[in-house]
Amino acid sequence: MEIIEIVKQVLAKFASALPNIIGALLVLLMGWIISKIVSKTLLKVFTRINIDRFADKLNETEFATKANLKVKLSTFLAKLIYFVLMLITLMAATDVLGMLVVSQMVSDLISYLPRLLSALVLFVLG
Repeated sequence: MEIIEIVKQVLAKFASALPNIIGALLVLLMGWIISKIVSKTLLKVFTRINIDRFADKLNETEFATKANLKVKLSTFLAKLIYFVLMLITLMAATDVLGMLVVSQMVSDLISYLPRLLSALVLFVLG
């Protein structure tokens, strides 16, 4: 009898959490679709306005030549925006699930990104 009660309790908890799980999956799916559309659109815009010419100076730095790096600014910016949008989507999905600690950690990571990017630019440009 005890095993049946335990199984009933587990199924009841799962059934009560199912709407939140479905909601989080929908948030993730919609966020992924929107992130893909936005990043591909911005990549086309960046390519059309020839933003890559600004990266030519980055490709000529000592660091880039030694590391044999070829920076394509349009692709870098589009991917960066995609990942930031996905982090925001992850934060929203964890909010739907009620995982406030994880949501706060993702929010802290997002707020740290500008410092990380400025440090990267300073490191590359010297």
